[in-house]
Amino acid sequence: MTASPADRRWRHRIATAVLAVPVLAVLAIAPAAGQERKPVPLVQPWDRETEFDRQPAQPAQPTVATDPAVAVPGSPPGGARPLLPAAGESATPAEGAPRQPLPAQTTAPATTAPATTAPGQPAPSRPAAGRPTRPVPLGRIQSEPLAAVDPDSLGLAEPPHGGLGPAMWQGGSRDLIRRGLSIMPVDTPSHTVHALARRLLTTVAAPPPPSPGGSTLPLLPLRLERLVALGRTDDVATIIGMVAPVNVTESVLRSRVDSLLIDGDTNAACRDVGSAIKAFPDVFWQKAFILCQILAGNRESAATSFDVLRERGHEEPVFVHGIETLLGLHKWSLKSLPDPSPLTIAIVRAAKAPFPKDLLKTASPAVLRAMAQSTGTDADMRLAAAERAEGMGALDTAILRDVYRAIEFGEAERATPPADIAVDKTPRLRALLYQIILMQSDSGARAGLISRVLDLSRGAAFLTAARVYQPMIEAMQPGPDLAWFSGRAARALMAAGRNDLAASWFGLAQQFAASSDEAAQAARTLWPLARLSHPTQGEPWSAEAFGAWRTAQGDIPAERLTARSILLLNALDAVGEPLSGNEWAEVMESPGLHQAQLPGLPVWHALTQAAAGRRVGETVLLSIIALGGKDPGAVDPATLHHVVAALRLVGLDTEARALAVEAAVTGGL
Repeated sequence: MTASPADRRWRHRIATAVLAVPVLAVLAIAPAAGQERKPVPLVQPWDRETEFDRQPAQPAQPTVATDPAVAVPGSPPGGARPLLPAAGESATPAEGAPRQPLPAQTTAPATTAPATTAPGQPAPSRPAAGRPTRPVPLGRIQSEPLAAVDPDSLGLAEPPHGGLGPAMWQGGSRDLIRRGLSIMPVDTPSHTVHALARRLLTTVAAPPPPSPGGSTLPLLPLRLERLVALGRTDDVATIIGMVAPVNVTESVLRSRVDSLLIDGDTNAACRDVGSAIKAFPDVFWQKAFILCQILAGNRESAATSFDVLRERGHEEPVFVHGIETLLGLHKWSLKSLPDPSPLTIAIVRAAKAPFPKDLLKTASPAVLRAMAQSTGTDADMRLAAAERAEGMGALDTAILRDVYRAIEFGEAERATPPADIAVDKTPRLRALLYQIILMQSDSGARAGLISRVLDLSRGAAFLTAARVYQPMIEAMQPGPDLAWFSGRAARALMAAGRNDLAASWFGLAQQFAASSDEAAQAARTLWPLARLSHPTQGEPWSAEAFGAWRTAQGDIPAERLTARSILLLNALDAVGEPLSGNEWAEVMESPGLHQAQLPGLPVWHALTQAAAGRRVGETVLLSIIALGGKDPGAVDPATLHHVVAALRLVGLDTEARALAVEAAVTGGL
């Protein structure tokens, strides 16, 4: 039934009133005519939160129309507790009124700690302890009221379960931490770096107080934003669940909505949007509200709200075309989608539009994970997104295996001889060979095909392949019949962090070195990885061992041998191997030397000072920034040395060695 012009005008007035509430609230605080307008301070990139981060949200009386035509989907009575105070309630207690007690539990139970360790893998290092506090004499103990929990200190992880310790920010600079969090890369193709970033963002620890004249903006919104970008939406939900309603700011609520949209839970997201649009004037909430109206089936109301928004000059092309597609005005043809927001991803999903291919190169780990787990995504696109998300640590390797198994192939593809499958070309071919390997019952045949995959995988792709085939390799028993496979098995298990099992395969290579050329080659080339993995594995450092390793590199270009040698020497020196200094003479005049490409000097010196001061949090944060989001093997060896040595200095030896192994493997060692 078509609405009459009078009905459309009436609905237009309703939508205008709904969207105008935030604008009127802003106009109400504007200076009157003749009054001096105070200058607005420039906002730095690290201060991009809105003014609502400075004070908890103060929702106004409900002014949004309650007509069912503009109702938000998924908002029945009951359900999850609201994040914002109820309409009509004050966000803060009245003066002199007793403050409501905070939730009793301020940290999640151990089972929700982010840092979990697979069986056999080394446990996360316990960071260096901070300065002990002086005990209070018994005679001087006084009772004091319980202090309110600082939202910035909330987290999931404590030291026994992967946390970096409650004193990880002790002695640090709040301004440096804030600036660092705002620029911390989240797309590093390294599980070690991802795990460190996650632990940094989820550890229960109080930040340092603001310095005189420094920023007083809270750190919790930045932590949540980074966790969303990492793809750790479960951590976001858990931490926000600990925040008292009076401390829920606009940015905190925005992170929750973003995480729900990434996970595809639009019902829960729209419940929060329905609350937020009454309190916050930012255009994001108005855009999200329009999407929620469409998802609820209120297309006419959504169209009216959309028209009002456009009349105010909001003409973002991606949003406009997406909403027009959902309203049935035209078909959306996406050619490019650089750096999309979770709201944009939700619109693309709702419109059932295909994701453009360039998104694979620019998307955050969270968006890649969303693409990988979206059943409506093109199969090849889903495969590629799953591989990239897994490489960044945002997607469990088990899910990538599931995606490989779910791909359907025709008879002609299945009939392709395994030797002709170029697994280094496309994700689809890697999935095909994975399915073929799964069907092999003979361990020798399976090992042969896995060897082909590992041999053709370069850089960060080797790390992903090692993790994908880790369960199959673990199920094999090292023995004389697989001596030829010992080198590849040991390298893959070292790359996957299973040093305990890798030691058996490395020992097998050493045992059969005299009778097997492949085993002898493996023993010589794996020696550096064994030393990097654990200080007791492999032959102790010596100039002879280094020379044998160089000889084992075979007939490769001199420039490549120089690059590998420099990477190896930097990595070994950083983990504490007793280099004499003479080793550098062998590469000092070699071809292929280049000038070091270091991070900015402020980051370099700040990392040096943080590690020297045993400031664990700052050291981890600055290490991630120094790596610059690059494949560890592509990082300049001098930067790798600086980061690995800094992590070891603050007690994170296990993580430092894992990073060195990743760099060595992806760097071609």
